[in-house]
Amino acid sequence: MPSPLEQWYFQIPPVTRFYITAVCLLTIATQFGWVSWFQLFYNYEYTFYKGQYWRLLTTFLYFGNFSLDWLLNMYFVIQYSRDLEEGSFLNRPADFFWLLILVCSTLLGVASIADITFLASPLNFTLTYIWARQYSYMAISFLGLFTFSAPYLPWVMAGFSSLVGNRWPVSDMVGIAVGHVFWFLEEEWPRRPESGGCRILKAPRALCRFFGQDVDEEEGEGEPVDIPALQPERAVGEDTTAPQMQAGSDLPPAYGETPSEKPDHFASLSSSWEADPAEDQGSASTSSHSK
Repeated sequence: MPSPLEQWYFQIPPVTRFYITAVCLLTIATQFGWVSWFQLFYNYEYTFYKGQYWRLLTTFLYFGNFSLDWLLNMYFVIQYSRDLEEGSFLNRPADFFWLLILVCSTLLGVASIADITFLASPLNFTLTYIWARQYSYMAISFLGLFTFSAPYLPWVMAGFSSLVGNRWPVSDMVGIAVGHVFWFLEEEWPRRPESGGCRILKAPRALCRFFGQDVDEEEGEGEPVDIPALQPERAVGEDTTAPQMQAGSDLPPAYGETPSEKPDHFASLSSSWEADPAEDQGSASTSSHSK
């Protein structure tokens, strides 16, 4: 019988599980001195001129050695990356993996300009920002000190990181900015009329087949998707099959009846006015005797 830790581990969706496993393995390797942190950070010259291409990957996996800061970062990664993969990207692992590829590529481009060496924290802030915008209705309690709505979470995290580290959170702000761009492209842009319903961040077909994700064969790549006309919003629990008014009638038919059927309340009312022949004869004879 598997242990509770093993059950918890295999319940994590595949992309998030692969990422946190790689982070833990790399952290163990640096903790025991098998790998130096100097071999992990991203540098354009070392990566492309000296052929050290592994830096393109390891820069997103290193949160430092085991510490309280490392535990907090891992908590946020597991919590919010998992929520995204099990929520808005449910049954779409290829789309989520493709989003991570695009986000990491963008962060690498910005890192060359902003001189950022380790990109694990910006990636964490990007995923947290996307989660916070998609779950904006939720209330967050930060360390049990105060409560705020979810969209403020990345900013609170950046402020807390600045206070603890006594530094200006440049890398954190880069992650928030990149997160806003990809949240807009993933969630807001397909809903706008000018987009035609086209999803820019849709994963390639080959990647979808690799992850076993369903591919819509009828939808051409890059072609706008027809969006049906928006229906008026209804209250939660409101019945959408309300009866229609009959032509030439002042009252709608009773719920669940066809127009040809007589409602029960009308039947009971009319039956009370229908005279029984035996009762009429009995009432007539009684009146005659009384006279």
